[in-house]
Amino acid sequence: MEKFARARVRRSAMVALALALPVAAVAILPFPAKVVPNVYDYANYLFLDKTDCQGDHSDLPANVDCGGVGDFQTTNYRDTTRIDTSQSAQELYGVVGPSTNMAWRITTGRPDVVIAVIDDGVQWDQSVGYLNRKYYINRGELPMPPGGPNAADTIFGGYDVNGDGVFNSIDYAGAVADLNGNGFVDPQDLIRTYSDSVDDDGNGYVDDIAGWDFYENDNDPNDDVDFGHGNGRSRDAVAEAGVEDGQCPNCMVMPLRVGDSFIADVNHFGEAIEDALGTLNHTSFGQAAVDYAYYHGVIINASEADEAAGHHNWPAAYDHTMVVNAIGDAGIDQAAVPNSFLHLLGCTNFGGYSFVSIPGVKCSSEAAGRSAGVSGLLVSAAKNAIDRGDMTRYVRDDGSLASFPLSGEEMKQLWRLAADDIDFASPCPDHAFCDEPPSGVPSPTAPANNYAINTPDSIRYQSVRGWDYFTGYAYPGLEIAVGSHDNHVYVWHQDGTLVPGWPVVLRDPAKVATMNPVTHNFTLLPGVGAVRDGTKVIVSPSLGDLDGDGDLEIVVGVNEQYAEDPNAALAPELLALGYLVVPGNARIYALHHDGANHPATPAQAATPHTQDQAYVAGWPVPIAVIQTDLLPDVGTGTNGQSPLADIDGDGTLEVVTASAAGPGYILNHDGTSFLGTVDGGKYRTLTTSGGAATDVPSYIAVGALSVASLDGGAHLSVLGPGGGLKRVVDVVIPAQQLGGEDHFAFWNATTGAYEPNSPVVVNDLQFFAGPIAGDINGDGLAEGIQGSAVSDTVAVGLGVPSAAATRYHSGGWTVSSAAIGDAPLGAAEDGQLQIATTTREGYLRLYPTSVAAGSAAACTALSQWPEYGHDAHHSGNYQVDAERPYPLRGVSAAGEPVGGSVSVSLIATGDDRACGRAARYEVRGAPADVLDPDWRTATPLGTFAVGADAGQPDSFTVSGVTPGTALLVRAFDQAGNGSAVSRLPEPPRALALAFGGLLLFALSRWVK
Repeated sequence: MEKFARARVRRSAMVALALALPVAAVAILPFPAKVVPNVYDYANYLFLDKTDCQGDHSDLPANVDCGGVGDFQTTNYRDTTRIDTSQSAQELYGVVGPSTNMAWRITTGRPDVVIAVIDDGVQWDQSVGYLNRKYYINRGELPMPPGGPNAADTIFGGYDVNGDGVFNSIDYAGAVADLNGNGFVDPQDLIRTYSDSVDDDGNGYVDDIAGWDFYENDNDPNDDVDFGHGNGRSRDAVAEAGVEDGQCPNCMVMPLRVGDSFIADVNHFGEAIEDALGTLNHTSFGQAAVDYAYYHGVIINASEADEAAGHHNWPAAYDHTMVVNAIGDAGIDQAAVPNSFLHLLGCTNFGGYSFVSIPGVKCSSEAAGRSAGVSGLLVSAAKNAIDRGDMTRYVRDDGSLASFPLSGEEMKQLWRLAADDIDFASPCPDHAFCDEPPSGVPSPTAPANNYAINTPDSIRYQSVRGWDYFTGYAYPGLEIAVGSHDNHVYVWHQDGTLVPGWPVVLRDPAKVATMNPVTHNFTLLPGVGAVRDGTKVIVSPSLGDLDGDGDLEIVVGVNEQYAEDPNAALAPELLALGYLVVPGNARIYALHHDGANHPATPAQAATPHTQDQAYVAGWPVPIAVIQTDLLPDVGTGTNGQSPLADIDGDGTLEVVTASAAGPGYILNHDGTSFLGTVDGGKYRTLTTSGGAATDVPSYIAVGALSVASLDGGAHLSVLGPGGGLKRVVDVVIPAQQLGGEDHFAFWNATTGAYEPNSPVVVNDLQFFAGPIAGDINGDGLAEGIQGSAVSDTVAVGLGVPSAAATRYHSGGWTVSSAAIGDAPLGAAEDGQLQIATTTREGYLRLYPTSVAAGSAAACTALSQWPEYGHDAHHSGNYQVDAERPYPLRGVSAAGEPVGGSVSVSLIATGDDRACGRAARYEVRGAPADVLDPDWRTATPLGTFAVGADAGQPDSFTVSGVTPGTALLVRAFDQAGNGSAVSRLPEPPRALALAFGGLLLFALSRWVK
């Protein structure tokens, strides 16, 4: 234990963080290049053995600038030329780094230390020069290279046949062809050569030669979408010295491609993990995976995310990760005050779960890569100490030695021990929840924030037998329209077969040079300004009859965008930012109901695009983006559903839409501008300036829109998330832009102007979430309701100022739309409507309203936009009635059948839920011995008039009922929406319906 304790002091001195090294010309691996008797004795030569900086010394990469700020500073690693910071303790006296070369005096890493990069995979064709020799390859799945084994190799089992101290693809030079044609024998060539479908090393991953693709479950972690994020993080961590600026120039990297999950197998992959991801949800399985890594000596260097905000990001926010954000020089000609190296970079988050800040020039993703490299140095130093006999491997509680040198917690604490405190006083970072709430902000002890819900700590939801039958969801007879990540919109029948004419590819025909008629792979015309190809449809399509032909069209967007003249008159303040923003246009599409299943016009047939007959005339429409490629996937193109509504009452639908970051549009059915044009034909948009905000212009940002009447039906309003210009710029440039605001805005849909006292200030961005609208106080007027990424859900009526808005502390990141309805769960079944929210942390919360469920006020409250997509079909169409009648209650068959007739009594249901009066009853017969009969195949026995309003007794007589027949009863509204099926046992016995009673009724209501 004495050796172990002594080693801690040495290791803590090793950890140092740095800005990037300058680009040099000659790759060096191992680094430094030394002539030594044993290249596998890493502890005794892989470090810089000079304490000064000599530019011509062979230990250093070529072209190192020894006087460069932040690189190899030799005097306290600070910049004394900035008087306002160099004399300030709060500014750490002008600290620049400190520089990683200080850590390199202890170790430059070891080739037997592997950093797993969990990301989008490898761009094999772009790794030559700084990463190709750095990829870990698994000798358990590979044959011995020609000329092996190397008897001197004590680390890699003789596989290092060229004797350079590193086992990599170079050892197979001459034995493997350059199969991918990138001019280099790399791990992908080994994968293609030696994959034999046999799990030679028995680790459960067949042919895992160089990492793994957990997204497609194969052994080639190729970056299929060619985004390059994984390459960038690998470069930050381990790029070769003399070429790039990897923090651990001798560590190896293992690429692990992920998609829907960040989970990887720490039993076989890596001693440190780099994670620069953002997952949508927070799961117990994800936490278990992080815990497993932590308890097996693996440190997870996790990005805090890139939105210049205080919200939590997963997987970084799991327990036992090491969360990093990014700091650096303010830039912009050093005009920021103070002129510091400690400014938060623009695209980095902050908050109480930040563990350490990493100097850099980009975002939190870069910080995660750099910190992973430094963690590699830390593991290397520990291994060196073990090799020298200065310490043991980690000692478990039972006294046994672990297989790893340091525990996850030891590594985190050594990081913290080596870091300097960055301490700035910051009262009330969020406007709504300070220690002392300002005027108009509810106290944390307010009733709305202390509503008791007596439910178990954990509720598991699963399907129960008969659920589909009783709710009527099993075979609704509808089609399913969905956008995919392959650039297509699909439409399926309920049995999973494609509707003829689908899928349809989304791509502006004016940009297409060639298109394969089968795969729809395309090339673009030269000079079209494509910022991103745009293959991901991440939002729900909207459905409505745009052209009046009686069929539904599909309105949808994709993350397609072009750097071109924006189709809007952007504010002068935005244009004045010049190079800081790169505006352009996204695209919004309207598709015919039959997709491409009709002949093309001669003009369409003459284009290279093979499916443009699927597009409604006048579409796609360019819609402005104020910053192209703002964020990967979620911040490109369009990321919100486009509402449809008849705004002017002329019987045709208008389309309300916006890009991920830009002004809002109202479009006519033919794609022209409903609000008119400006500046020689550019579309006039929803206003972005004026109103109640101080941070203007304000643009719709990273969320969805909705439409509702907030004044009792006099006119429609557009509701949506927004951010002021300062807030948008805050994501792009370093430091905090004082006065930046996030907004929840209302516009008059007829004029495009802000509604009175709009926009309202909220805590944070409103990713993915679209506002809902419903009456929460019983005054007959709907409030707009929207959640943000930092703990607030806001409800505000038309004309209500920001200070008077109702604010609910939601306890996390609300990543989906709220909903309003009757929620009979435990103690919450109090007869009142509830607002339901879910957070990214995984919590479902209910907030009470003063509106009685089932009342006339409740019918009004739920008549606007009560849930995501407006209705149960998520149609996005304000005019659609997709609300089913509530399930029938008290259904019974009275008396013996006379001549095959049965009298049915029940409590009437409504048209929408329990509102109004249903249009008709339908009765069908099924064999009484079938427990779960199919409504579609049951025998029709008649349609019957509804004789009572919802909640009142009603009855009718069914004729033609034969012995052995059970009756199936449903109520339908005028739109054809049917209630759940009520099943009566075989006549003639007079039996009251008792199929689960109030519980089933409650569950059925909750589903709707």
